Amino acid sequence: MSTIKREQLLQELNSVVPGLSEREIVEQSSCFVFKDGKVYTFNDEIACWAKSSLPFTGVISAKKLIGFLQGTSEDKLNVALSKNGKLVIKGNHKQATYSLASKITLPINSIKSPKTWKSLPSDFLDGLLLVADCAGRDESNFVLTCIHIAAEKLEASDNDRIAKFNTKTDVRQSMLIRKDTVKHLAAAGVTKFGETIDWVHFRSDKGPIICCRRYTESFPNTDKAFEIHGKKMTLPSGLEKAARRAAIFSADNPEDSDIFVTLSTDRALIRGTGIGADYQEAKKIAYTGKKMTFLISPTQLIALTHKHNSGIVSPEKLKCKSGQFEFVASLGVAPQDGSK
Repeated sequence: MSTIKREQLLQELNSVVPGLSEREIVEQSSCFVFKDGKVYTFNDEIACWAKSSLPFTGVISAKKLIGFLQGTSEDKLNVALSKNGKLVIKGNHKQATYSLASKITLPINSIKSPKTWKSLPSDFLDGLLLVADCAGRDESNFVLTCIHIAAEKLEASDNDRIAKFNTKTDVRQSMLIRKDTVKHLAAAGVTKFGETIDWVHFRSDKGPIICCRRYTESFPNTDKAFEIHGKKMTLPSGLEKAARRAAIFSADNPEDSDIFVTLSTDRALIRGTGIGADYQEAKKIAYTGKKMTFLISPTQLIALTHKHNSGIVSPEKLKCKSGQFEFVASLGVAPQDGSK
């Protein structure tokens, strides 16, 4: 029987949760696989592995193992294998017993480690989070559900908006990764990356290795989209705080927390809508023209107004830039009911 630290094991398991799938897209993709002192997960889009304090080899249901560890408060637990090969975890007056499948079918050996690791630019994760808010969710247009990582920029678009963050990534070849992987990379605080044929691998000094499937489809050339000619516009002071307040209301849906910005003569209206609640705040602005609206994530609006406060507006589009971050949005008629 061995003694393990509950919090340490829970941290190890949580670090590889991004590779889990609630439904078994791949056999054993809803399980933790323990092998050679490591814990693995794989769901066909993301693969993860990290050091494990469980000294056993086998496959365990992820949901039941994490559920038990989260539901108990002991600092230390006793673990052992029973005579019939089951994993037994004991605490104070409690015991959990798990079937430990010995046959590993999860294709963890199919993912080869990169030969070299490179350092990510210090602003990589900030840029990735900013552009990800513009990626689409229409699976019929797969490319636009992804983030484009190129040698000197990160970008994403849903056809109505384009976001670009200029930074030198040092990737060998441009690639696409799915939008949903971005939050996992940010949470892990990755600092290095490596490339293989089908995967891009990320890691930090102490955290897990997270492998994202890389796609090589061509991303649309967005250069001309940023060539906008129109009137200069000064974004109003206090817009950052207004965006934060509106974000409280639009945060009901984490996957679509965009806020409305409606431009009218001498006025910008910031609006956040949520379930059973709505917030509006008006700001004075140096703008003359038709009443138009655009959608933007609170994070993006805050970034655009944090250091710089100017933009260019044409009858069809708005362009704003702040440092390395550039944003273009199509302008349309504001909806009357707040629907998105």
